[in-house]
Amino acid sequence: EGETTSCLWVACDRCDTWRRLPTGTPRPLPADWFCWMHPDPAHRQCEAPEDERKEEAPVPVAAEAPAPVLTEAEGLQLHLSSRSATGYKRVVKTPFGRFQVRH
Repeated sequence: EGETTSCLWVACDRCDTWRRLPTGTPRPLPADWFCWMHPDPAHRQCEAPEDERKEEAPVPVAAEAPAPVLTEAEGLQLHLSSRSATGYKRVVKTPFGRFQVRH
């Protein structure tokens, strides 16, 4: 049976406040994400209270083997980031499914 995942959370790169994004939020998220990007106007300011982390019914997803952690790609040194949707600082996924480094 597949693994489960909960809702999508993102931290603001300015204030480090965690925000829960609604189901259907377009992905990938930008490498740098800020509260003003939230689709709900009530959460678009860093001063807004942080969302509560309530336990929710998990959403089933297909089980996948975890991807290996890379430290270098095409001669570029990669840095891990818990704030990036890709897991790497300044790396974004293009609409074509490829990854790109933003300088």
